[in-house]
Parts: sequence; C-alpha cells; structure tokens
Amino acid sequence: MQIHTWILFFLSLLYSSLADHYKGGSISWRPVSPYSLSSPVQVVITYRDSWALSRYACNDTTINKFLTYNDTQNATAASITCISSSTACTASNFTAISSKLYCTDFSTAFDVSTGSYYSKQNLALNSVIDIASRGASWSSEILMNAWSLVSHMDLTPISGKINSSPVSGSLPVIQFFVNELRVIQILASDWDSGQVVRCRWSYQSSTDECGSACFDLPNASLSPIDCAITWTGVLRSADVANGLNQSTYVVAVTVEDFVNASSTTPLSSVPHQLLVQVSYKPAGACAFRPTINSFLLRNRACFAWSVGSRLSLSFYGYISTSCYNHSIVAFVSSTPFNVNKTSFYQYTNFTWVATISWTPTSDQVGLVPICAASVDDYGQASDQNCVMIAVGATGFSILTPTFVQGTASPLGTTLSTQTRFSIQATLPLRRTKLNNTFIYIRGYDVGYYKTIDCKYSGDVYFVNKTLIFFVRNPSWTLGRTYYVDLGYGVATADQYCGTETSYLNGYYYWRFTIWNPQMSSTTTPPPTTTTATTHTVTTRCYDYRNRTVCVEETFTIFLYN
Repeated sequence: MQIHTWILFFLSLLYSSLADHYKGGSISWRPVSPYSLSSPVQVVITYRDSWALSRYACNDTTINKFLTYNDTQNATAASITCISSSTACTASNFTAISSKLYCTDFSTAFDVSTGSYYSKQNLALNSVIDIASRGASWSSEILMNAWSLVSHMDLTPISGKINSSPVSGSLPVIQFFVNELRVIQILASDWDSGQVVRCRWSYQSSTDECGSACFDLPNASLSPIDCAITWTGVLRSADVANGLNQSTYVVAVTVEDFVNASSTTPLSSVPHQLLVQVSYKPAGACAFRPTINSFLLRNRACFAWSVGSRLSLSFYGYISTSCYNHSIVAFVSSTPFNVNKTSFYQYTNFTWVATISWTPTSDQVGLVPICAASVDDYGQASDQNCVMIAVGATGFSILTPTFVQGTASPLGTTLSTQTRFSIQATLPLRRTKLNNTFIYIRGYDVGYYKTIDCKYSGDVYFVNKTLIFFVRNPSWTLGRTYYVDLGYGVATADQYCGTETSYLNGYYYWRFTIWNPQMSSTTTPPPTTTTATTHTVTTRCYDYRNRTVCVEETFTIFLYN
C-alpha cells in the first residue's frame, strides 16, 4: 500500500512537470544571405511559443527588460531537433536548439504568456531536413497531451537563390461564443518574390505535424489562399458532460510556399498553432464586442521598415457608445522580441490606448507579424488586428506624375473616347488582397465620376511596374477637367508580403481635360499612333464571396505614341 502511494505521488509529480502549460506556437526560418551559394549557409530560425501564464510568469517589467521566462517548475526548456534520418541530420550540420524564451506578451484574461527567440545555424548547402519541437504538455483545459510543431527545410538553391520559409502570425487565443460564426484570420506571407503561399490543416503523417491536436476544430472551413478559418462556436461534448460551460480547442495549420500558382510541390513548410476558446456570452455584457482599429495601417496590411529605426505603434480599443457603462480593461497581443510596452490608458469616454515601441535588429530581417485585440470588462475580446512588417525591405510608392515627365497617362488634353489609364510604380506590382481599395475618377466640379474596385474589377491589370485600368463606355463631358485619386493599397509589391502603395490624390497630381472642339482654336488634337501588345499576367488566386478564384489574365493593350 505504501509503495502504491509512492507510485501515485511520483506520477502526480511527473504529470505536473509535463502537463498543464503548452498553448501553441510557430517556427519559421530564413537564410541570412540567400544569394550566397557557398557552404555552410547561415540560417536564422525563429521560434515562438505560448504557455499558461500561471506556469510561465511574465509582466511588463519582464518584457521591457528583455528577460527570459521564469518557469515556476524549473523544467527543461523546449528544444528543436532534427527528425529526419540520422544520415540527413548529420550531413546538414543541424545542432539541437535548447534555449529559454524571451517573454514578449502576456494576458491575464486568457492566462497566456508568449515568448520567442532566434537561433543561428550554419547548415550545409542543399540540406533537406525536417525540424520539430515536441512535448506532452498541452494545457489541461485542452484535454490532450502530445504537441508537435514541424518545419520542412530545403536549402537547395532555386534560380541562384536559397529559399526562405513562409511566416505566419495571429494572436495565441481567439475567443468565440456558443453559436457565434466568426473568421480566424492567420497572417501568412513569404519573403521571396513571386512565390505563392497556401495554408492547409496539419496532419499526422510520417513526420507527425500536430501530435494529438490534429483536426481538433470540428466542422471548420479553411481557405488555403487567404489562410482564413470560418467556424461556429460549440462546446466539447466532454466538457458539457463534465458540467463545464467553456471549451478550448487547438487550431493546427501548416503554411507552405510554392514556386508558382500551378505548383503542387511545396518548397518548405512551417507550423502555426493557436487556441480557440468557446464560452457563453456573459450576462450583462455589452451587446457588441469591443473593436480595435487606427492600428497604424489597416488590418492585414504589409509595410516596409528599416533595421535600427524605431517603430511606435498604438493600439486603440473602442467600446460601443451604446455601452457607456463598460470599459476596456486589457489588450492581448503578439509582438516580436525587443519590444517596449507602456501601460494602457483611457483616451476618451469610449477609447483606450496602449503603445509599444520596437527597434528591429539585424537578426530580425524578414517578415515580422504583430497582432492585437482589446478586451472589455466582461471579458469580451475584439477581432484581432494584425500587420506584417517587412524588416529590411525597400518601401515603394506610386510615382507622382508631372506634366513634363509624367508617368501617368493621360495627362493634359485627351479625346472623349479615352478608355485606358496607366501609371508606373517603383517596383513590380500585383493585385491587392485588401478589400475596399479603390481608384476614383472625380470631376473638378461634379464630385465622383467613376469608382473602380482594385481587388475584384476585371478592368484593372498589372504589367511589371505599371498599373493599368480601363473605363468602359465612358461618357465624358466635353471641356470638363477630371482627376484621378488612388486610394491606399490599390496595388501591392510583387515581393515580400506585398508592401502596399500609398495614397496618390489631389487635383494637381493626375488630371486631364476632355477636348471640346467647339471651344478649341485648333481643328483637332495632335494625331496619335497605336501599337497593340498582348500580355499574359501570372495566375493569381484570391477568395471572393467564400469561393477561391484563380485567373490568368490575358489582354491586349494599345500603347499610344
């Protein structure tokens, strides 16, 4: 009996050391010098994990002083190992990574603490291996044990360049209420120009991508192009049987990059795992979730930033004006290492603000996601708001046209039959993935004349560095002056995560006047000649009204001389 008691005591200690704390994570990697094809290849591996805050304590002081976690049970730090054959692992020169994580974020509302670190490896050129972080320690409310994050690495050069993996990002926990339909948007982008990124569910195969957490979210729908998950919140039957009114699920997704839209063979893969918490809406809570916006740029935006330059971001959390007796009590976030955070404060009657500052280091060159959500006094969380920062990338903008050497066409006086418009940018362009991105044609004295949706319109094309759009069957007013406004993000760069074009608006930038022969002292405008050129644009895929649409755009353009 005494021996049996000691066995039970030992097992309880073992369980407490291995369980009740893991809450998801991600792995990504990139070569430091992708165009250097000599061996070894220096690779930076970025690892992010989330844990139970009650196990891995963290606060603003820990974050602002760039300190590692204080594990209350002093367990061995999680490690990343090579799981390919011993021959492949040895030949690659991969060294197992075991390091404490630096805390970057925490939330008492969701009992979660997130940390990250960067590791440099000198690997053999042409290495093809799988690396993994594994354990048996999902947080107890998840009702599972084994977890597994697996990334596929291939350092074989492609067209004179070594591939970088995709990068993913989201909050560590997304909140649902029972019977609530919501979308979980995972950021997924690639540093390499021209490649296509797709998402899929992780699965148990020879590499075991997700441990016991595969396909844990019942009846969820995943869009492979947008990496968006649509789901209606339900409680686990096991939780209901135990009298619980809250359930926690695991979302296990694998993000892959492909050489083009038609390819089915991934170049690399990275894991992304997060939690979904489902409960009943609290009694007395505001009828509307809080919101978060004015977050530097719009949700899912991508923009370039320089190494060593200080970036300041403010999160604005809003309470509905119909809920005047409620307040924002916290922000939950996912931010990179080396971030400083300030305490949030009330800005107006319905607005609260939290600010972070970050100076990227050379080890952080590449894509870096940042996400945030606001939480009200009844524990309701807003939708997450995320941006992807291309550290070390070259920013770009639409070139401002001038009357002397303008890149826009038409400028000045043009015929009433004018249908084709074009303007150049400083980098190759592709179609935007952002909603509500428009080209506006305005009359000097009549307001709007034409609005063109740059995401969905078939009259918008991109040829290398040129944005081209058409106005079908125009009804211009003779003698009237019009001008073109380009809204933010009407196009994205065909590289990095798609850094977006800035605004170009105002009457003096891109304007044209429709020729009126009755008011002109000349008989006709100067004659023009045209050259017809057929262009085929690379296939692009996007989600439109819950359908995946892929289009290869072939069209003829008349170039005016």
